[in-house]
Amino acid sequence: MPQIAAYKEGVEIKIARIRTGLRQYEVAARVGILPNRLSEIESGRRRPSPELLERILQAMQLPTAGGLSGYHGASRDGK
Repeated sequence: MPQIAAYKEGVEIKIARIRTGLRQYEVAARVGILPNRLSEIESGRRRPSPELLERILQAMQLPTAGGLSGYHGASRDGK
């Protein structure tokens, strides 16, 4: 079951990143991690700590209070 949760969380991170118009390397640079680590998170091969997830959401300028569950797909320009 943990692999399914990691995969789901990773896909949600990837969808949020794409909808905000950012590339992996941009988010990774803002967070201070290597792009391949973000790729591992997005593919579900690695699960981020709560602190890292918060930093990823902040890098994408998304609310961190509700985690990904509060994200409804708005782009950076509010559309």
